[in-house]
Amino acid sequence: MSQFIIKKINNELMFYDTKMNKVHILNESAQLIYNLYIKEKSLEDIENEISNNFQIEENYKTIHYDIEKCIGIMKEKGLII
Repeated sequence: MSQFIIKKINNELMFYDTKMNKVHILNESAQLIYNLYIKEKSLEDIENEISNNFQIEENYKTIHYDIEKCIGIMKEKGLII
């Protein structure tokens, strides 16, 4: 049995951790990263999707760092493995 109850609320994705009694909220960009990550997409694929969906014309190093940071936080919280 999963320790998370997941529910879509407006443009956000809520994870309720039943063991820790905590709530984690993913915004649109974090949701996209989450969904692509659980589909086992490469970091490069995730970077391209984020860049295209949010029309980001920044340096890919910044996008790469932000995505890795987001994935790290989700792993730390137990949202992904």
